[in-house]
Amino acid sequence: EIEAFEKLINVHKVGLILLNDIKTIDNRIEYLDSKNVSYVTWGRCGKDPERYSWIDEDIEYSSSLAVEYMVANGHSTIGYIGSNAKLNYFALRKKFFVKALKNQSLLVNRKLFVSGDRNQQIRTKEKIKRLLLENNEITVLLISSHAFAIEAVQACNELNKKIGRDISLLSFDSNVLESLAPDITAIRQPVEEMSDRLLKLIQSKINNPDMNFNYLYRSRLIDNGSVINLKK
Repeated sequence: EIEAFEKLINVHKVGLILLNDIKTIDNRIEYLDSKNVSYVTWGRCGKDPERYSWIDEDIEYSSSLAVEYMVANGHSTIGYIGSNAKLNYFALRKKFFVKALKNQSLLVNRKLFVSGDRNQQIRTKEKIKRLLLENNEITVLLISSHAFAIEAVQACNELNKKIGRDISLLSFDSNVLESLAPDITAIRQPVEEMSDRLLKLIQSKINNPDMNFNYLYRSRLIDNGSVINLKK
């Protein structure tokens, strides 16, 4: 990837690069800084947020929204499907999930956490099945990305657990589940707002390369009936 950047910078003479799948410590960002090339990241890294341009989800807000919704529906034992990908998004998602549990005075039980793998769907499904089989006290699964939602649905089906009756599911989403799994309650990103703000941010960076810009957007909860109200 660095070789591709070298070609973009030295041959094509690009003035701005858009980066995705941001890691906490991202070698691409260090490289572009060393070359004094402008960039915009979709997602944040470990760098001082005032020293580069980025757009990102307010992950602390959406994590709190998810946990508060589950607790309001009577759930206190939550299984968490994270990711083994070394992306800052997943690190922040897990960090703020734990913080939200503590804010609700809930026990942080690491044995209820598993990591999915986007390239190993069957392995991810089996991990989720084992999590549910070994921890019968789990009443709801919180899924860190729509990438693992289908595996969670399949795991529940293979265990004969009806979603919305025997087990609850809540997933973070970027509007993918709207077509793939429309019955899953989701914390959904505002895609139109994100796209509009990203374009404006890019234009601002092009017009003012020495200045940094950022935008933090908030997702919203879409209730599709997959989270049981245990208080009824």
